[in-house]
Amino acid sequence: MFFSGLFSPPSNSSWIEALPDGHAGTWRTLEVMRWLARRDYSSTFVRDYSKYLLESRPVQSSSVETLFLFARDRIKFKEDPPDIERVADFQRTTELGFGDCDDKVTWLATALLSQGIASRFVVQSYTGESWDHVYLEYWEWRSWKWVPLDPTADGHTGVLAEVGWRQILPPGAPEMRFPI
Repeated sequence: MFFSGLFSPPSNSSWIEALPDGHAGTWRTLEVMRWLARRDYSSTFVRDYSKYLLESRPVQSSSVETLFLFARDRIKFKEDPPDIERVADFQRTTELGFGDCDDKVTWLATALLSQGIASRFVVQSYTGESWDHVYLEYWEWRSWKWVPLDPTADGHTGVLAEVGWRQILPPGAPEMRFPI
């Protein structure tokens, strides 16, 4: 089983709950994100929508870049309400057209998995006291390395990320990788 006994799978396409403070809340969110991506990557909706996006891509654009740019540019950033964590699945995020960092990253992870592209979640702490942000890394076979994908850097804070960009942290600030 890929999730701990703390996690009960959601019965609908979004997961909403008040979270425990600190690391436990972040861990729970990551479990749900992983569960949604694994549950949905082979669904007809995800396969068909990803195929549609990839068939309409510019010739010079890779599958990863096409899916990343959709998540970055077409899914608008919108924060969850205070003290509530909502994680939407691929279809719900696609239909809504917005989400916060975990929604955008879950969407992208699901799309990449549908294409057989390995990825993992990365959470960052700006201060070392709490987990503040999540982005994705995918495995690039040509260069044998993990490459960052941060679809939340969509211009709403003044940063417009490309494939390979990640938020630079202050010295000593941690990152944690979480497998999908």
